[in-house]
Amino acid sequence: MAENVNRKAFDGSALPGIDVLAERLIATARSAQIQLVTVESCTVGAMAQALSRPSGAALALAGGFVTYTKAAKEKLVGVPGSLLAEYTAVHAQVCVFEADRGLRRRVMYEQILDCWR
Repeated sequence: MAENVNRKAFDGSALPGIDVLAERLIATARSAQIQLVTVESCTVGAMAQALSRPSGAALALAGGFVTYTKAAKEKLVGVPGSLLAEYTAVHAQVCVFEADRGLRRRVMYEQILDCWR
């Protein structure tokens, strides 16, 4: 049973309407000429996968981070261990911090790439 649930989460069928939302978000990002970055925990990459499906997604989806474990949260996006000790890994304060740091790390990555161009 759990195996079927996991497969549904990854193919989007467990998230009704996700493909329509992804298409809208990609279209909006493309028209605004912005790039999207995801930082996901419980969805384990399902959002980035859904955002990668619409036509032209590569023009709007920069990439993402999957931070399922506390260690990944600390190492990939820099969530302090003290914050994780004070709150649960899925607490709103941790999620906001993850999103902020994920975006900052993506911006730093772009700046590094610009130096090589």
